[in-house]
Amino acid sequence: MSKILITSLGSGNKSSGYSKANYSIGGKTYEDKEFIAEALAEHLNIDKIYFFGTVSSIWDSVYKNFSRKIKNSDNSYSYDIESSLYEKIDSKSLSENDLKLVSDVIDKYIGTQGSKCFIIDYGLNDAELWNNFKKFLEIANIANNDDEIYLDITHSFRSLAIMSFIMVQFIEQIKNLDIKVEGIYYGMFEYSKENNGITPVIDLKMFYILSLWIRAINNFKNYGNGGMIYELIKNDKSVAKEVKDVFMHFNNNISLGNVNNIKDAVQIIQRRINTIKNSSEPIIKEFLLPGLDDFLGKLTSAKTESLFQYKLSNWYYEIKNYGLSYIILSEAIITKICEIEKLDTQNFAARQQAKDTIKSYNDKKIYEIYKDVSKIRNSIAHETDKSGNAISSINNLRGYLEKLDIFFRQ
Repeated sequence: MSKILITSLGSGNKSSGYSKANYSIGGKTYEDKEFIAEALAEHLNIDKIYFFGTVSSIWDSVYKNFSRKIKNSDNSYSYDIESSLYEKIDSKSLSENDLKLVSDVIDKYIGTQGSKCFIIDYGLNDAELWNNFKKFLEIANIANNDDEIYLDITHSFRSLAIMSFIMVQFIEQIKNLDIKVEGIYYGMFEYSKENNGITPVIDLKMFYILSLWIRAINNFKNYGNGGMIYELIKNDKSVAKEVKDVFMHFNNNISLGNVNNIKDAVQIIQRRINTIKNSSEPIIKEFLLPGLDDFLGKLTSAKTESLFQYKLSNWYYEIKNYGLSYIILSEAIITKICEIEKLDTQNFAARQQAKDTIKSYNDKKIYEIYKDVSKIRNSIAHETDKSGNAISSINNLRGYLEKLDIFFRQ
C-alpha cells in the first residue's frame, strides 16, 4: 500500500516559479513552501508524487526546489540540469524522458521510489482533452490495490481538477482497483491576504463522497442494489450495527428475490428507521432517507401477504428486473387464492390446492392471466419451453400488473 499524491503544475513565473506561501493543513502551518505538493507530502507522509504539467510548466523550478531540500546530501542540485530543463521548456522540446531527473530528486526528497512526471496537452479541444484523460489513466497501470490517493487541484488548468476526479472514479469502477481516495485538496491562496498571510488548504473530499452516494442511491432506486449503501454506512459509528447488517441482508435477498426475507428486512428497517435518521452523516438524511421512505412506503402499506408480493412484483418491474417480477407475480396470485380460500399461504400442499382452485375461479380472466404469467415464470425459472420473445413478454407484464390491481386490493 502506498500513499500517492496526484498534483498538477502550471506555468507560474518563468524566472521565479511560484510565489512562496504558508500553507495551513489540519491546524499545522508549513511555511515558505513554493509548491503545495511539498507541504502535502510532509503533512500526509506521502510515498509517491505524480506531477502532471505541460511542456511549458515550471519543471525546472520543481527540480530546483526539491533537489535543494534533499536531506543528508550537499550536491543533489545541479545548475546545469536546471538550465537544461529551462531551455527545453522555453523551446517546447521537453519530453517525459527529460523529466526522469525531476522524478529522481522527488524520490530522494521523499525517501522512497516511484514518483513520476507526466506531460499533458493544454486541453484546447476534445482531442487534447481525451489525450490528457488517457495520460491520467496511466496511473491505473502503476497503482495497486489498497493504494491511498490524495488529489491536489490547486494549480494548472481547471479541466485537470475535473479530470483527476473522474479518473479516480474510472479506475475504481472500470479497472476494478480497490484504491481509496483519502483527500482532495485545494490551496486557497486568494484568501491568504485576509488570513494573516496563511493559505488554508481545504479538503474537498465531501464532494467525492457525495458522488458515491449519488451512485449508491441511483443503484438502489433503479436496480434494487443496496450493496453500495451498505459499504457507505458500514463505517458510520452513528448507525447501529444491526441496521447495517439489515441493509446487507436486505440487499442479498432483493438480489435473490426471496420474498419472505425481503418482507422481514423491510419490517426491520421500518422499525429502525429512527436510528438511521439519527445518523451524523448529513448525506444519509438528505439523500438516502427520502428514497428509502418512498420504497418502504410502497411495501409497508400492504395489508395482506398477497398485496405485498404484488407490490414487490410491481417494484421489480419498475427497476426493470422483469424475470423476478414475473416469478413473484405468479406466486402472488396463488397466495391471493389461498387467502380467499382461507388456506395456509406457507403450506406447500395448500398452495398446490390453490393452483387447482384457480382453474374454476369465478373470474375467468384471472385464470387466463395466471396461465400466461405462470408459463413465462416457468420458462424463466426452469428454462422450459419458449414463451414468446422478450419484448412481448415485457410489454405484456405491464398489462398483467394493471389488470390484477383490483384483484389484489379487494
